[in-house]
Amino acid sequence: MESATKNLELIDKFIENQRKARIWTIISVIIFVVMAVIVLIYSKQLAETKVKLTQSELELQKANEKLETQNRELDSLNNILAQRSDSVETINTGLALNLDKNKIEADSVRNLKDTLTVLLNTTLQQYINDNALATEKINELYQQAFPGSAKNPSWNITQQIIKTNVIKEDQDIVPVIAVRYMEQYKDIAFDLARRLESRDSKIEAPAQVKGGNFNPLVKYFSEADKKAAEKLAGKLNNLYKEKISQPFEAQQVDITMPARHFEIWIGKYKKKNYTTVWPQGVKRIN
Repeated sequence: MESATKNLELIDKFIENQRKARIWTIISVIIFVVMAVIVLIYSKQLAETKVKLTQSELELQKANEKLETQNRELDSLNNILAQRSDSVETINTGLALNLDKNKIEADSVRNLKDTLTVLLNTTLQQYINDNALATEKINELYQQAFPGSAKNPSWNITQQIIKTNVIKEDQDIVPVIAVRYMEQYKDIAFDLARRLESRDSKIEAPAQVKGGNFNPLVKYFSEADKKAAEKLAGKLNNLYKEKISQPFEAQQVDITMPARHFEIWIGKYKKKNYTTVWPQGVKRIN
């Protein structure tokens, strides 16, 4: 009896173990199925993500190619703008040179006129000096033609033969002073002109030099006027040393000009900065 009871207990335990084994097997299968489903879902999502990444890479590649094309176009535009800027600067420089050339030509014409006036005066003076000899010769010929005459030809008759004129000697020529100025020195230029008007000089109206770049100068054109130019420069330095940082200097210019002709140039030399100005909305990509 006791043996049968033990066998029954063993059978019950075996059955219980079999039941538990089936339960764990079912649980394991369920877990495996769930994990398989999860793996399948994540695999599908991974595949979709990979497709999206591939499309994004293609779009990014296209965007990079488009950006490189735009960069090349901008570089080309920058080069064109730089060339045009250089061309504009060259044109501005050419215009400035033409203006300076035109001014020099105008000054040369004026100087030629003044020079011709001086030469004419000098010629007339020589003519007057020769008139004395001519008058003596006329008197001598008159006495030979009219030996019985007790006097020389009348003054009126002599003057009909010789036309005389009285002119000033070179040292009596009134100095001519021209004032040239940069825009920011306009007040000083006109103040200087007013000061010089009270002196025994002929003052030309101050003229602005546009596009010029120069230091203060007293220009003279005849070696004989060197001391007078240096003296004038010294007076200007005393008058305007508080308003002009760079002192006036006397400078001889190799241009044909009449004697006692001076030019006062009021300015300040500045180095030019060449800057490229980009149009609004255009950015340079380096």
